[in-house]
Amino acid sequence: MEGYLFLGTRNVIPPAKIPYSKPPLSFADQLQKLKSRGMSVADDAQALHYLSQLNYYRLGAYWLPFEQNHQAHQFKPGTTFERVVEHYVFDRELRLLVLDAIERVELVREPEQRSGQKRDFPVF
Repeated sequence: MEGYLFLGTRNVIPPAKIPYSKPPLSFADQLQKLKSRGMSVADDAQALHYLSQLNYYRLGAYWLPFEQNHQAHQFKPGTTFERVVEHYVFDRELRLLVLDAIERVELVREPEQRSGQKRDFPVF
């Protein structure tokens, strides 16, 4: 029964694999692609560093708001690589602050849940 996934009484055949035809781009080629679409870059070396460390597609989520036309992937005038990285860094720092706050609330509430007793004083 190779190639089948059984879920209850239904057989689900996995879809055929579609070959990936796009060749990978070097970091320099990725940067050139961004520039050709209208993004300005103040420091190529720093931009190449960010592309190598963060990934083109991870940063892609942060330059979507700067696209003038998503179908053509053209950027609005004045879009800079540095501004996109600022958005990434802000989102990362915000995410870490939120996770820290959630952990603090969990630590305060956990003993209450285990003992069944509520505190008579404010938590924060």
